[in-house]
Amino acid sequence: MGNLLAEHTVSILVHNKPGVLSKVLSLITRRGFNVESVSAEKTSGDKTRIIVAVRADEKSQEQIQKQLYKIVDVIKVTPIDEKHKIVKELAFVKVKNLPGLANTTNGELFQLVDVFGGEIVNATPNGFVFQVTGSRDKINSFISLIPESLVVEIARTGIVAINKWPSSDI
Repeated sequence: MGNLLAEHTVSILVHNKPGVLSKVLSLITRRGFNVESVSAEKTSGDKTRIIVAVRADEKSQEQIQKQLYKIVDVIKVTPIDEKHKIVKELAFVKVKNLPGLANTTNGELFQLVDVFGGEIVNATPNGFVFQVTGSRDKINSFISLIPESLVVEIARTGIVAINKWPSSDI
């Protein structure tokens, strides 16, 4: 049972130097793992936080974490606890407004955006850009409900994740 593949997320604090992201991702992919999601952003000073999600068994995930410390510019590797994590992703979905498209279709799209807690961030006679944030499943569900023939482009951030503060034992 130890070989069950699951998605594991890890937060990696590194020195913000050219090539470090490439080294981190290369270390993971050289071992035959596919990166499900990656995001990176400068946090403070000369540091960058990289969030990587990879599908692996528990033993392989632990090995990846140990190997990451062999990269000189890695400062800290923090596994994101599946039971105590906060995870978000952002997606922009560009949808075309076809000539003669019934107003009811636009109304249905706007309703869909509202139900998913999204926003209309751009609106022109040619079409709209919707923004939705949340879990990967939520975003996938939103996208799946828009007719494929209307979708022009999708841009996604990849996940950002952090461990929650532990609950107090009051």
